Amino acid sequence: MIFRYVILSALKNLQYERSVSAVYYLIQGKQSIQTIQDAHLFEIDKYYRITKYLNKKRFMKEIQLLEQELYLEAMPNENYYELTSKANEWLEKNESKMELWIVNGMRYHYIDDVFFERLLLTIQVWANFVKNERTYIPVIEKFEVKHWVKQYFINSKNNVAQLMKNLYEELAEILHSIDELYVEIFVLQLTSYKKYGLAKVQIAEKTGSPKEDIELMTLTVVHQILDKVDAEPTRFPILAHLKSDVTEEKQLTFSASKTKSLLQKGYTIEQVAQQRRLKENTIYDHIVEIAIHDQTFNIQSYMTTDERHDIIKAIQQVQSYSLKDIKQAVTENISYFQIRLVLASWNKYL
Repeated sequence: MIFRYVILSALKNLQYERSVSAVYYLIQGKQSIQTIQDAHLFEIDKYYRITKYLNKKRFMKEIQLLEQELYLEAMPNENYYELTSKANEWLEKNESKMELWIVNGMRYHYIDDVFFERLLLTIQVWANFVKNERTYIPVIEKFEVKHWVKQYFINSKNNVAQLMKNLYEELAEILHSIDELYVEIFVLQLTSYKKYGLAKVQIAEKTGSPKEDIELMTLTVVHQILDKVDAEPTRFPILAHLKSDVTEEKQLTFSASKTKSLLQKGYTIEQVAQQRRLKENTIYDHIVEIAIHDQTFNIQSYMTTDERHDIIKAIQQVQSYSLKDIKQAVTENISYFQIRLVLASWNKYL
């Protein structure tokens, strides 16, 4: 149900201005300017990269099922669909249930996997250590996660029993406020002494739920834990430590960061392009990316006040975020780049 709700609600928010592929790129987390801008512009940034491992074939299969079951109707434009009355009624009916599903993809997509994997492996290592068990198969095989947990264990092995108790209390306090079904699915994945947690696909088979729903229910627990830890790190010291060295979000791509650094030194777009041996259009993309992530970014450097007002008026007039529609409604001298910059900062003008 959750997977379907995400697809249908994202399509509805996109106002039929984007194809279903845009929904896929959003929830799978494509690192493109268009996808990130859509996430902010259409206020669906919480969905960004919440299904990192979803392949396009599986996504399109769900789209086809939704069409067959009369939730979606194909539009004349290829790969465009509109929600039927049945879909809108279903979304309204399930809206209250979805209030329990709390995620923040744009904020946590860079950390949620690492945090959860460290938590799983730390619990396994500590649980086996207190039972003097040294032979077991690690539930996480990623080298960087194993290395981090190993270092944490070396620094904490003289106090593992107490730390386990403290970690249990931290988790219990947070999980107590989360829906029981979500918590059950989360706990089923934990590994302790001689008891291996279930894989998401096993839980899906056991519960009869789609694997994507199990992943999304797990994600909401992880994100709610991160919310609590971010708000009160001293109250949850062990959980805070599990994310302590990955708390700084790397929003800008490396290339855009280099462009930003040069712009801050006073270089023009042309100079940045020449120095970096890139096309000017690439630098334009970088500037739009910077504007998306930094709402204090001054776009006035790239347009006059009259031009900005003209673009805002055009957006309100056409009631669309389509670049083509907006371009036709503004004066000829205004560029697509300037329109994209205003859209990147659109929340400031609402």
